[in-house]
Amino acid sequence: GRGSRGGRGGPAGRGGGAGAAVVPQQPQGPPQVRLFYLKQHLILKCFNYLDDASRKNVFPVMGWPLDNYLKRTEIMFANMTQMREQKLKQEKLKEEKEEKEEKLKQEEKLKQEKKEQEKLKQEKEKEEEEELEKKSSSENNGEGGEKSGGEEVNDDEVKEVEKEEEKEQSPTVVESKKEEGEEQSPTEEDSKKEEEEKQSSPNEDLSVMAKLALSINEAWEGDKTEGDARSSEEKKSDGGDAKAANVAEGETKVANDGDTKKVIKTEGGTKIGETLFFDGKEVLPPLVSREDPDTLLARLNTRRLYLRVLHHKREQRKKREAEASNMLDGKGGQGSIKQMFDQDVRDKMTANRMYRKDVTIQEMADLEWDELLEMAEIRNTGKEVPFEPIPTQHELLLFSPCPRAVSILASYPRSGNSLMRTMYEHTTLRVTGSDMQGGLAKHDLVGEMAMGANMVQFVKTHFPERQGAAPFRAARVVLLVRNPFDAMESYFNLMMTGSHTSSVSPEIRKKTAKVFENYVLREIRVWKVFHQFWMKQDVPILLIRYEDLIRQPDKVMGRVLQFVLEIKAMGTFFSERIDRCISEQQAIERMGSYKPRSGGIGKSLAKYSPALLKTLFEDADLRSVMGHLGYKDLLVKPVEEWSNLTPLKNYATEYLPSWHRTGNQKVVLLNKGGLARTRNEQTNWQNIKAQLGIVDENCDCESCRAKKAKAANASSNDEGEGGGEQGAKAGENSSNDKGEGGGEQGAK
Repeated sequence: GRGSRGGRGGPAGRGGGAGAAVVPQQPQGPPQVRLFYLKQHLILKCFNYLDDASRKNVFPVMGWPLDNYLKRTEIMFANMTQMREQKLKQEKLKEEKEEKEEKLKQEEKLKQEKKEQEKLKQEKEKEEEEELEKKSSSENNGEGGEKSGGEEVNDDEVKEVEKEEEKEQSPTVVESKKEEGEEQSPTEEDSKKEEEEKQSSPNEDLSVMAKLALSINEAWEGDKTEGDARSSEEKKSDGGDAKAANVAEGETKVANDGDTKKVIKTEGGTKIGETLFFDGKEVLPPLVSREDPDTLLARLNTRRLYLRVLHHKREQRKKREAEASNMLDGKGGQGSIKQMFDQDVRDKMTANRMYRKDVTIQEMADLEWDELLEMAEIRNTGKEVPFEPIPTQHELLLFSPCPRAVSILASYPRSGNSLMRTMYEHTTLRVTGSDMQGGLAKHDLVGEMAMGANMVQFVKTHFPERQGAAPFRAARVVLLVRNPFDAMESYFNLMMTGSHTSSVSPEIRKKTAKVFENYVLREIRVWKVFHQFWMKQDVPILLIRYEDLIRQPDKVMGRVLQFVLEIKAMGTFFSERIDRCISEQQAIERMGSYKPRSGGIGKSLAKYSPALLKTLFEDADLRSVMGHLGYKDLLVKPVEEWSNLTPLKNYATEYLPSWHRTGNQKVVLLNKGGLARTRNEQTNWQNIKAQLGIVDENCDCESCRAKKAKAANASSNDEGEGGGEQGAKAGENSSNDKGEGGGEQGAK
């Protein structure tokens, strides 16, 4: 309490007073731990600029093992090779398709030209026939002497026209005549040239030697051009960062689709055959030090404090504007002098609590928790609290030790554990832990990798669906369950989009219909084994359903707090906290660390085919597990009635262990032993997304980076064409949002 901390002027307080004994300050543990993490972070950031050989030399000096680094390098190289090969295959297929289309176009063009030539030929023949008919008719109608003279003149003209037409014939016609076997009679000039060539050549041996010399010359020229081409290709491959000529680590062979390709590791990078080349920096895994929970909590509290100050200033400005408008409208002032004085004192006390000076954020969080207890005592006595409460979303969090082994929140992925953790933190102002380093720190869940009882009381885990960071013990289990149909479909969305809030588009859904079906048939076994594992543990277990949590959050959270904190009777303090943090919220989504997808109980069944649903409903083990978890009604009710699912009795089911009468307490060991997800149930999501051309927002591979850059360029071009007015408005709105939102991105 406040007495143990001492007042500002007391003997144990900050001032100490005159004549107080000077007590040497002992070094605190958390700052030393944070300094260690900071050093490690800076060292690894510097090591990221080293090449592969330098890293391998530095690791033994620092006392770090190389096994994990080499394994990460191999995995990264294999993934990049696979993606690059798939990209080349797609480009090759695209080129082949374009070549076929071009070939078809050429064939169509040739056919069209041939038709036009035949049409012109027919028109010429028709004109010639008409001319002959005219000539024959004129011969029959002419007189004797004039006929003979006319015939001689007309015959000569016809011969001249025929000769001119033969000369003007296209080369194609001449070639066709040659193919048909027509021989052209040699002219006198050609025969004279042949005789001169015979006379100029003394013998036949000389012509043979000339032919031989000509063939040698052609062969030499061919070798020269091929050598030039090879040298130009080598120059191209040696340009830029690529140094394929200097082989540093020899050659290895990689089999791919029956073909053997050479993988050459060079100084500048790695080259595969003649097609794949990786820069040296591309295949080096990043060296990153995880951020300790203390640093993450300090960032979160700093951001909340900043948002709190902005909110307070905004509310004060609105209040002054309302008072000024009331004065102008003649509705009166603030009341009597005493009321004005009391309101002024209340505003000052509220402002002093919003941001305290000369204290750290950790000390500020401790003081605010103590004041919450004092406020509860004041309300119990019937008095009015002399200051305004801090908004729940802006309250500061604390790490709190646990006197025994921690309680855990065990759930299959996408079953509502993040929502449960956020509700718990808002109600108790205590950070919840996690046994894995996920991406939820950016969603204000900062207890990543915090599992010790010296820091947290409530720890999230997905074991045995997956293995967390390190083994640890737990004394109590909150088992949060969700019906398998919604849980598996939500997990599919997460893995395909790489986001907790996005859903698969209808186009991608059609492409992945078979993938989704195979995934469900494998994943349903993981869901069953996971829940069977936890129901067999001999520790206190509280069964909570996600469907009850989203419909009656206040009732469910009351049971959770009573179970985790081992409260025999819920008092007014936590009841009021639950009502204020949960019941007064406008929507359940505001309590979550992020806005969940617009789903609903049973709405995901539309994504399952009738044959797949029939297979799942006929699974006897699945029906048994669902019945044990309280989902027996879902197997017989239509989907439209799933939203009216009857809640569990008292909104939770508590299972006592076998030793609850004897007192010989047992614990459960996590992150050690077999997993529910074996190799048969694993899905290569990255390979599936690469084949479908899906860009993962959280992925930083070369393919995704290229697709993101292309999309960004396209959007920037569209914005540029759309005019500068909308861009200016968007920039203005974004700056306002950042100002009012509290610089969240900068704090992150």
